Amino acid sequence: MAAGNDFFTYLSPFDLIQRVFNIYGGHLLLFTQLALIATIPKIILAVTIGKPLPEEEDSEMMYEEVTQYSSPQKAIALQLEIVVSSLITVFIQAAIIHVVSEIYMQREPAFKRSWAVAMDRFCALFCFGMLYLLLLSIFFAVVAVPVIMLYVNENYVLAVLIGVTAFAIALYVIISLMIALPILVVENQSPIGAFTRSFDLVPGYRCYIFCSVFLLNVIIWIASLIFEGVVRAIFGASIVAIILSGLLSLISLPLLSIMLPALYFSVRVQKEGMNMESLMKEFEGDLDGTARYEHKIVGGETV
Repeated sequence: MAAGNDFFTYLSPFDLIQRVFNIYGGHLLLFTQLALIATIPKIILAVTIGKPLPEEEDSEMMYEEVTQYSSPQKAIALQLEIVVSSLITVFIQAAIIHVVSEIYMQREPAFKRSWAVAMDRFCALFCFGMLYLLLLSIFFAVVAVPVIMLYVNENYVLAVLIGVTAFAIALYVIISLMIALPILVVENQSPIGAFTRSFDLVPGYRCYIFCSVFLLNVIIWIASLIFEGVVRAIFGASIVAIILSGLLSLISLPLLSIMLPALYFSVRVQKEGMNMESLMKEFEGDLDGTARYEHKIVGGETV
């Protein structure tokens, strides 16, 4: 493992991505175990939405199948599955952030300890996930209605202008909140406090955050295209292909989740001079030394 001081340096987007891959490769099994918890609901959701129809089905059976999947009850069920899957992902990301924080503090991370920390902050993480989903839902609902109405009335130019403006605003907000979850975990902030703190930290670093996340997503996207192309060439549009494609989350989720605390630490190193000592004080206790995360013995292992 690299020297402690090496972690607390401001990195370029390319160096940051290299660090993300180094951290992931150094603890591959642990990250895969955590990602599997969030990947299973995603695979179930993908199979539910993309369930292929057997070729021998006639048109009447196909119509019944499509009608079933288009029913209001099915739509509500799918929405609930998406919400549950998103909330589970938030919990797993919090656990991964804890793992990365321990790596930065030169400690050997453990599955039970990281999971215990995520459960310890259950209410805060649940509220964080729901608040984030609520903000996105309200924003896109407010934008979608006028854009659709303008498009139906053939006001294409105005519809495009509103759509582009809304996209720019959404991108600005998403980038501004990119490090909110690491703030919630590391600094023990409330969801609202994490959002506020994130907006305070990111000014001057939005381009840096965007470029770093964009480059990592491009790498993952290219790898996913290649993998899915091979899978569909072999298995076609079958459930097996959907499941195998869903397993990509075992890689993409940890990588994208590791990027969040890596960005957070890099920004704080540059902006606030963060080091290992300050991280340990913030992560493990308040300024008066009160322990934040209680460590217990479970099955002979400290968690």
